[in-house]
Amino acid sequence: MNLMKKICEELENIEKDFLLTDTQKAILLLTHISETPQQAFETTSGTENSTRSRNLLQNLGMVTKDNKKLFLTKKGDDLLINYNLIDDMGELTELGIEILDNYKKNYDSVIKTESISFIKEII
Repeated sequence: MNLMKKICEELENIEKDFLLTDTQKAILLLTHISETPQQAFETTSGTENSTRSRNLLQNLGMVTKDNKKLFLTKKGDDLLINYNLIDDMGELTELGIEILDNYKKNYDSVIKTESISFIKEII
């Protein structure tokens, strides 16, 4: 019993010290601001990196996925606040807006690169 308690305490410490990438933060933010769970899924499915980030967040319990719907969990919502990406009212902070702006720029660049690579493959 004592070993199990120690393991649980260590897991809690890991979660407190866990560092998210900017892509993972953007995925949480996109899920938070999406009007529907379907929209959240669609906006986080565009690239291999965003899909992998979303899947990792799901494995960590920060989002849940059901069919083609994505939901933010309490744990994910708490992280948004702890990372100062949203305020206590759920509104995006300046940092949250900056993360999303950078994600959009990178997303557009990745989509262009993936499109060019795909075209080269089929030619």
